Amino acid sequence: CKYALTLSMTTPEKAIVQKERASKTYQVGAYFWSKMVVNLPRTFIANFLFSVITYWMVGMRPDAGSFFGFVLVVFVVTQAAESISYIVSAMAETAQQAGALAPVFVITSILFGGFFISEDAMPVWIGWLVYLSYFKYGFAALMQLEYDDRDLNQDACEAEGSFCPADGNTVLRFYELDELSFASNVFILLGMALVFRLI
Repeated sequence: CKYALTLSMTTPEKAIVQKERASKTYQVGAYFWSKMVVNLPRTFIANFLFSVITYWMVGMRPDAGSFFGFVLVVFVVTQAAESISYIVSAMAETAQQAGALAPVFVITSILFGGFFISEDAMPVWIGWLVYLSYFKYGFAALMQLEYDDRDLNQDACEAEGSFCPADGNTVLRFYELDELSFASNVFILLGMALVFRLI
């Protein structure tokens, strides 16, 4: 939703910005960075409201540190996605073109985020796309928030032989989400958001 909103707001504004730039009213950089600053509070409030509802409804860890970590991850993932939408808007001439191009970037990020196929199972020639997936780092950070150093209830396991870990660290190792720390995942997402905006 945020992705589509950014695409639809940015693409039609291109003609106005180009006209103002041609008349030397202001530079593109001034427009772009002012737009970023103005959008940050609005995005944060939307992410915070989403987190308040989702976090408690899903039943995640009931402590303040994990909740605010969740808010932070949702916010930086949104910033990374928004940055990609700005790239798509810059590449497209119309909102329709941007709407057609955007799914290519989103689906690629989802496919290489580790949900559907593990890194080991990917062909070498496209495996590098894993490192460009903002879903990968966001998912890892959220899983670490939920499972890091957490004891799990094994009484809930019904089927013998099913995966029934005793603690959350085993879950993180099983899904190979313990390679980077929570802070590293967040900093990579922040870096992606910044680098994608500078492109």
